[in-house]
Amino acid sequence: MEKSKTLAGMAVLPDDRESLYELVWAKPAERIALDYNVSTERLAKKCHSLSIPRPMSGYWKMLEKGTAPARPPLRPLDVLPENSKEQTDIALPHDQVPITNVSPSSPKRLRNKHENNSVQQDKLIEDARLYFPVGRITDTGYLKPNKRKLLDLVTSDTGLDKILLFTGLLFTELRKHQCSVVLNNFQGLSRRNETDEREVENKSGYHWNRHWKPSSPTLINIDGIHIGITIVEMSEKVATKYVKGRHVRDEKKIKLMAAIGKNQFSQERISTHDLPCGRLRLLAYSPYTSTDWSMNWKETIKEELSYRLPSIIKALKAAVTGIKKQMEEAEIERKLRHEEWLIRQEKWLQQKKLRKAKEANLKSKEELFSIMSQWVEDKRVQQFFEEAEKDLLTLPEKERQNVLERLELARQFLTGTTALERLLHWKMPEERLQEL
Repeated sequence: MEKSKTLAGMAVLPDDRESLYELVWAKPAERIALDYNVSTERLAKKCHSLSIPRPMSGYWKMLEKGTAPARPPLRPLDVLPENSKEQTDIALPHDQVPITNVSPSSPKRLRNKHENNSVQQDKLIEDARLYFPVGRITDTGYLKPNKRKLLDLVTSDTGLDKILLFTGLLFTELRKHQCSVVLNNFQGLSRRNETDEREVENKSGYHWNRHWKPSSPTLINIDGIHIGITIVEMSEKVATKYVKGRHVRDEKKIKLMAAIGKNQFSQERISTHDLPCGRLRLLAYSPYTSTDWSMNWKETIKEELSYRLPSIIKALKAAVTGIKKQMEEAEIERKLRHEEWLIRQEKWLQQKKLRKAKEANLKSKEELFSIMSQWVEDKRVQQFFEEAEKDLLTLPEKERQNVLERLELARQFLTGTTALERLLHWKMPEERLQEL
């Protein structure tokens, strides 16, 4: 691909959308940044300002393996925004770089922050648009992408465009209220509400679904508090038939049942399943494990969910106060439980200390009694040898020598630790406790 004209011998990014679109899909962003001496953030902002889709994370590795999804087409724009051309994309020599002092609260910094949020949110939608269609599909028509870190959407192949359009409108409305959307895993935000895609929920019966689940919840940041959201294409129970591994609508039976009624049609066996109906539901919930809050909004045949976005945002912002209160109450309860645990721990330690003191006292006493018993035995043995030596004098010389040898062998046989020696190593209960 030919590079655009240069300024002072340095390559400049193309200004027209078609050339820039071909460039970002021809080589990785890091390579483009080196070739044109711009940052990847500047490249992303320029693509966003011109509404140019960019490759998702991991695209180039997938391209090498031959598993990359098709690149999205460059959609025509009737009118480009006035600031679509960024003059700051031109790389200047180091001695000509303008120096500006920007305070932390300056409008420029705030504008850059909002622009970064906008780029990130558009990237989330674009990733969903690329990965959902190339994944698996359930027998009821719901998509199951292979990538797990995506927007928390439950949608069919036919409802993907609608759900992404609503997601884009939701993100735009959130940006108006300075609210951001992230997929990050935060400590204490591991809870994700289970979703029931059925339009008419049957709480009495068990419902098992095989829907795709993301690796991390989709979170809205409102005034420092996160609210999890799941956007679902609802399902309705209809008569179905099985065609090529899929349950599809049996329009003939559906019309017949609508004409004569379900009760009159009940004599014939009907196969029914919950299939996507195209109407959406927005489920909002608190991802904090210490709280319990959720709301949901359903789309009806008469009113699309996008028309209710202002009231939805208002309800989400109003819920922040309640979630904060639940978190504060949970923190107070946690501290109370911790204090109770400390009291129980102290009581247990005191009981353990008393138990060890009692055991030490018992062991010292038992060992002392054992030493006293051995002392009596040592005296008895000593008395035996002394009296035996006296009795040797009454024996004839020959017998006396033999008995003396046997007496010496007996003395050696009984030689061991005496009671006095054991007493030197005996310990008081306090000494035993110090060693523990």
